[in-house]
Amino acid sequence: MGTRQKQDLTIFNDNSVICPQLLDSKIFHPFTGLITSVEGTSPIWLINTLIEELLFGKCRLNSSVSSHHHNTSLSKKLDRQVTYISLSNNLSYYSYYFKKLTSIDLTTQQDRFQFINCFDDLFTKILKDGDISEESVVKNLFETHILKNIAPSNNRIIFIDGLEFLVSASNVKPITMVKFLHNLQKSCQGLFLISSVDEELIDFAENNDRLIEHRITQFYSYMIHKSNFVVNARPLSTGRADDISGNLRISKGMVGLDWLLKHPQPNNLQVLEKEYLFLVKKDFTVDLFYK
Repeated sequence: MGTRQKQDLTIFNDNSVICPQLLDSKIFHPFTGLITSVEGTSPIWLINTLIEELLFGKCRLNSSVSSHHHNTSLSKKLDRQVTYISLSNNLSYYSYYFKKLTSIDLTTQQDRFQFINCFDDLFTKILKDGDISEESVVKNLFETHILKNIAPSNNRIIFIDGLEFLVSASNVKPITMVKFLHNLQKSCQGLFLISSVDEELIDFAENNDRLIEHRITQFYSYMIHKSNFVVNARPLSTGRADDISGNLRISKGMVGLDWLLKHPQPNNLQVLEKEYLFLVKKDFTVDLFYK
């Protein structure tokens, strides 16, 4: 791997991680990005990179950024806010890895970073008495615990992970989740959906809605069709190597960026479809290489 040159992470054709135009509510309607992974590959480093880019205007993953400096002018000018909703982990987990990557404690960023914990008390306090009916999930989780705790803002970007867990652990229908995400998107300028899906459960030929394979496939299909871009992290097909942890693929979603423009106007913004190799090192820093 010593002969390969490190690369910066870019998702759009303006060489940005998150294009400033997409964050401007005067130009674009809210966007949706889908981050997917499979068992054995955690995208926590990618999630932290996106949060860092949004809060501080730069990310340390990219080589042009000093390891001890953040350009906060962009984020301060836009008064950027990030809300993270998790059904898979608590704040301690994300704070630990974010601090490893950036040396910054997320718990000190409460004016700009909001964490909604749907993990610790999901089946005890949030879904009262463990009621997993669709009505309970919609009322107690979606409406009361999440939506009522988010103040709508054009400067807000929302991340939500673990929704696929509800597909198997509750009676909520995938289409009901889509309606919830539509309402959630009204509170922000951008929505990142983070999903870890067991590929063995994806079966487009299965049409029995009682089976988990059908529900998971339907959920995954809805997420793909809602997204403007997709970032997929997966291990190497040959297994993990000492000098490579996995593949990172960036692709266009089913909804083109031009559909998000508020007014008909020339705009050349595109998702740069590409594939990286990534290496997560012992100190939690990450190197990217073109595949």
